[in-house]
Amino acid sequence: MRYYVATLFIIVILCISWLVYTYPDQIRMTFSMIGNISSQLAAVIVSHNPKTIADIQTDYNTNATAASAVTPVPQTKVRILLVPGHQPDSGGAEYMSPYGDIKERDLVVELAQDLQTFLEGDSHYQVIVARDTTSWNPIFADYFKNDWNDIIAWESAYKKQFSSMVADGSVTTPKVAVNHVTSSSEGVMQLYGMTKWANENNIDIEIHIHFNDYPGHGDKPGKYSGFAIYVPATQYDNSATTRAIADDVFKELAQHNSVSNLRGESVGIVDDPELIAVGANNTADAASMLIEYSYIYEPQLDNPATRSAFLNSLALQTYNGLQDFFAAESSENQ
Repeated sequence: MRYYVATLFIIVILCISWLVYTYPDQIRMTFSMIGNISSQLAAVIVSHNPKTIADIQTDYNTNATAASAVTPVPQTKVRILLVPGHQPDSGGAEYMSPYGDIKERDLVVELAQDLQTFLEGDSHYQVIVARDTTSWNPIFADYFKNDWNDIIAWESAYKKQFSSMVADGSVTTPKVAVNHVTSSSEGVMQLYGMTKWANENNIDIEIHIHFNDYPGHGDKPGKYSGFAIYVPATQYDNSATTRAIADDVFKELAQHNSVSNLRGESVGIVDDPELIAVGANNTADAASMLIEYSYIYEPQLDNPATRSAFLNSLALQTYNGLQDFFAAESSENQ
């Protein structure tokens, strides 16, 4: 046995020597890349600065006060990141209806732009939309291009920390209520990248916009319908603030739309420990929610004559829900 181990060791040493001699530049580059990644991982400082209800309310109220102050005061606004689900040219549900192909990745952009219009009509808000139907917002296109390795290192550091907390029993991971479609590796890292950017740029609220689907219905409508809001599970630092805002958005949407009848979503607001969009591995500081506004094959979306009006009404209801949250918080603090 010792003979075989020794022989194997000698073969490995000879192979490494041959590689170093034959491909010196490539070997140096490989070790340099490993060193860079190790340095990046070591340089990541895992910090948690979750937005509280008071933080966000202060941003809202400071803006209103500053607008009427005699002495000029720097205006603070509630910073909202709207993320139309999936990538500009791929991903998301598709439904071939009698009216033609309907793509989730296009619907979500229209709804996001409608919501942006409502929010920007109010001086309390500053809005960033992550993408349109053809490309990423240049902010994110540049961020993905220039900071990709930093995003990978950042995600790895947070995941390692949270895994350690699970291992030592300081947090528990609840059962996932609804299984989700897995994103591509690039899409996963882009989602983490947007969370990282949001943390670095003082985003208060992050809303991911989606439309639901369920496999197996083919070119006919499926049996499920309705909306649901996904929020961070309670072990995450941004959970309480997100839940408080989501409650008011949910109440507004529920006045006009049916809650999802899919088991797991029928509670309306779903705690989720795995969705990257809402802060998986305790990564998000902003109040972060993902809204599945309806199923993609529902009549309001299927019919081109009603589609845009339906999307606009969903955007208005979301805006009104945010307004309800701030109105309620203001009255409680008076």
